[in-house]
Amino acid sequence: MLNRKPFKVKFHAYEAYREGVFVAHNETEIVELICQKYRVEKHNVYIMEKKQISLDEANAILVKDGI
Repeated sequence: MLNRKPFKVKFHAYEAYREGVFVAHNETEIVELICQKYRVEKHNVYIMEKKQISLDEANAILVKDGI
């Protein structure tokens, strides 16, 4: 079983800079999730910053953003 952790990620996709919280095992899985969410191809996704965060911090970000 994969050990997934929450990450706060700043990335460039779909011709815009974005920020999000993703629960993933590694950077490859994060890119795949971004591709699914924004319907872009892998070569169009660039991760600028990735930081592992706690579940409480991830929950606070998602609640604040209204997701």
